[in-house]
Amino acid sequence: MHKYTYYILAMAACIFMLFSFDVLIPAKKTSVNNIPAMGTKFTAGDKIVFKLNSSGESNEGSPTLVLKSTYGTTVVSATYNKNVLTYTLPDFFSRKTGLVHWKLITDEGVWQQGLFYILPESKVTHVENYLGPRSMLTGDRHYTMMVAAPTDAYDNPKPEGTPVAIKSQFLENISVTSYPVKDFIAWKRIYSPEKSGKMLTSIACGGEESKETETDVYPNLPVNFKIGYKRNHKFADGNQLTTLATSEIRDKFGNVVADGTLVLFEILTNRGKILKTYGATISGVAEAKILAPERYDSYKVKAFVNGMGESSLIKIDYYPIKVDIEYNFSKGNRVLTVGEINSFMGQMAPDGTLVTIKVLHKSKEIETLEEFTNKGFTVFKFPKEAYKEKEYEFEIRVLGNLKKTGVIKYVESK
Repeated sequence: MHKYTYYILAMAACIFMLFSFDVLIPAKKTSVNNIPAMGTKFTAGDKIVFKLNSSGESNEGSPTLVLKSTYGTTVVSATYNKNVLTYTLPDFFSRKTGLVHWKLITDEGVWQQGLFYILPESKVTHVENYLGPRSMLTGDRHYTMMVAAPTDAYDNPKPEGTPVAIKSQFLENISVTSYPVKDFIAWKRIYSPEKSGKMLTSIACGGEESKETETDVYPNLPVNFKIGYKRNHKFADGNQLTTLATSEIRDKFGNVVADGTLVLFEILTNRGKILKTYGATISGVAEAKILAPERYDSYKVKAFVNGMGESSLIKIDYYPIKVDIEYNFSKGNRVLTVGEINSFMGQMAPDGTLVTIKVLHKSKEIETLEEFTNKGFTVFKFPKEAYKEKEYEFEIRVLGNLKKTGVIKYVESK
C-alpha cells in the first residue's frame, strides 16, 4: 500500500476519535444560556430556573443539578425542549430562605458550580408571639418576657434588623417599644408594676398585628397585720362562737392580697393547750370561728400567713358561769341524773353541754365518764356487773363547776 494511503487512514482515525471524544463530554455538548450569577438574590416563592443550550436531541447524558442548603440536599434533572435543557427548582426548595450551593455534575465530575441566596418576602404575613410567665408578683424586679418571631408567607423568619413593635398596657399606661429582629426573634422583658391587675401585650410588625395576650400581676407577699374578735357575750358556756378576723391584709406596695390567701389562727389556752383554726381572705380579710370553752379560760391568739406576714398578739378572756349542780340517784344508786343545768342568766343550758363524772373508790380514781345534756339533764348508769364495789364516790363537773357526792353505798339485794 502506498505510503500516502497510510497517512490518509491515520488522519481519518484521528478525526473519528476526536469527534467521538466531543460527544462524550457534556461540556462540549452544552453551553451556558441562563445560570444565576455568583451571589444572585431571589425572593422566597420566586420561580428559579437554570437553562443550558444543548446540541443533543434529548436530555440523555445532560448534566445533573445538585442543590444543597441548610434544609437538605436535592437533585434536579433537566427537561429538554428545542435544544434547551431546563432545570426548575421544586417549590419546597425555592420557598425556603438561606444560602444555596449548586453544582452541575457530569460523568466526568463537577462542570459548573456557584451559589445564590433566597431572601424572605418583604411582606410580613404572620407574627408568632410567646409570653411567659403568665403571672407575676408586683414590683421587686419581677418580669415577664415577650418574644416575637415574624415570618413571611412560607414561614421564613424575617431578616436581621426588621423592626418589631412590642406593646403593653397596664391600667392607664400604654407602652410601645421597637426592637430589631436578631437571630430570628425580637424580645423584651416587661417588668412588673407596683400595682396588681391585668397586663395586656401584643406585637406589630410590617403592618401585621398579633393576638392579644394577658399577664396577671398578683399582690406581693403580705406584710404584718392586725387581728380582732367579736362575740355575743364573755361567758365560757361551751356554746357561743367567737369570730376571729384580720385587718385588711396588704403587701408592701399597698395592694390587697389575693382572695383565698390562707391565714392560720393559733391559740394558746391558759392550760397550755394549742388550738388552731384557718380562714381564707376575701377582699383582704380572713375570718375564722372558735367555740367558747366550757370552763373559764384565757386565750392568747396570733395569726400567720405561712412564711410571710403575722399579726400582733391578742388576748380573749372567757369568764366562769356559777352553777349549782343538782343531781339525784335512783334504782339502788345505779342511775345518776344530773340537772337541771342552767347557764349564765339562769336559763337552761344549751343541749350538748358537757357533763363529766369522775368515779372514785376509796379516793382512788376508777374512770371518767362524759355525757351531753338534753333539755338540761343528763343520765349516767352504773350496772353492778361493772361496778362491783360496795361504795363509790363521784365528782361531777359542769361548766367549770365541781360537785362532790360523797360516799355512795351499794348493798346487794337478797
